[in-house]
Amino acid sequence: MATIGIMAAFHTTPHIKKALMSLQTNASFIYFSYKNLSEIKTIYQQYRHDIDGWVFGGIIPKLYFEQNIGPLPKPSVFVDLSEKDFYKTLLTCTFERSFEMKRTVIDFLNKENDYMNLKSFVPSDDFPLYYSDSLFQDVNDQMYEKLIAFHRHAHMDGAQLSITRFSNILPVLQKDGIPTLFLAPSTSSIHKQVETLLLQLETQELADKQIAIGYLTFKAKTEIEKIKLHHALLSYSEMEGEPLLVHANETSFELVTSFGDLERLTNSFQQCALSAYLKGKHPKIMFQLGWGTGKTLHEARTNAKTANKQQKRIGCPYILTESTLLGPLGDGKRLELQLDPLQLQKWSKQTGVSVLQLQKILAIPAKTKRHDVCANDLALHLGITTRSANRILKKLEQGQAAEETTVRQEKLRGRPRKRYRLLFH
Repeated sequence: MATIGIMAAFHTTPHIKKALMSLQTNASFIYFSYKNLSEIKTIYQQYRHDIDGWVFGGIIPKLYFEQNIGPLPKPSVFVDLSEKDFYKTLLTCTFERSFEMKRTVIDFLNKENDYMNLKSFVPSDDFPLYYSDSLFQDVNDQMYEKLIAFHRHAHMDGAQLSITRFSNILPVLQKDGIPTLFLAPSTSSIHKQVETLLLQLETQELADKQIAIGYLTFKAKTEIEKIKLHHALLSYSEMEGEPLLVHANETSFELVTSFGDLERLTNSFQQCALSAYLKGKHPKIMFQLGWGTGKTLHEARTNAKTANKQQKRIGCPYILTESTLLGPLGDGKRLELQLDPLQLQKWSKQTGVSVLQLQKILAIPAKTKRHDVCANDLALHLGITTRSANRILKKLEQGQAAEETTVRQEKLRGRPRKRYRLLFH
């Protein structure tokens, strides 16, 4: 049975709890309420190991998490207001009170939600007041205070009604005597998102049961070295408390586990502590390790051998799933990144390159021992074609994250190869 964490604003939690009482499911729900966005980090760190998946009470708490903590390692969704719910409220306002659109504050309208499609038929002179064109850029600990100040100023300037999605500012606005409507997602919208999360968890459970194989090839000078390596593999499995079935062959070992256990062993496919452990135990024994997953033993073994060849080219372990090459994996406790999650999000938005690809690109200089990169470097380390790598480099250049620097090629004909200096700092 799945355990779902509901992360919602203090004044929104009762509404979500009531809606989920009518949802037929075997999942259990644990409710976490916050009065300030800064509390989200503390709640998550305290309860993250008890939760299988997260439901956020809106896009704002989810964005706050990603910008201040990092990518969520477990499946998650957020509930939001549908256009149907929104227009139903506007229609009610039209019938029940003297309603002028241009003297109404709707604080959640922004370009990310396409202004709830209002701009398609409401003239600019009659358009309601809203907080920001890009609300998502202002997700921080002071967000509630800024929203309250915005509503106050709007009503001092003649606004007659405020409509908000932020329940935690509602008591303050009501205390100030500001006529305010709080719009909460409908029960059906909440059900839909929770059902989406449960489907994600079911899919993940099936994936976790897939077979995962590590293919480790080595060059042992003596039989004793092979025995030492075998013993080290068994010791690591026992030390980590993760089941690794180790099969010894003439010049290789096959490590059999599950997809879920491999994800835990590699810290969500970011590191290969096993590789670092073996290098520390036996630095003189040369080996290569690749991981593969698949629905069948044959598929997993084939993918593991392909990933093993990739390490031979790059020098770091890789994981090959059914359709994706993941890597390179760091050797230590975690692949150290040069930028924090908030900076990565900023550069991703500025360049149009995904955060995951930026993480891999940032790791390339440490592997190549150079301060610049070329398309071939990206192709090898990201597992993509040279053409795709060139497109990414152009995006980085246009986003001011890289600049072209031509290097001289000794004893090579033709045009010099383009290399790029990374400018993330």
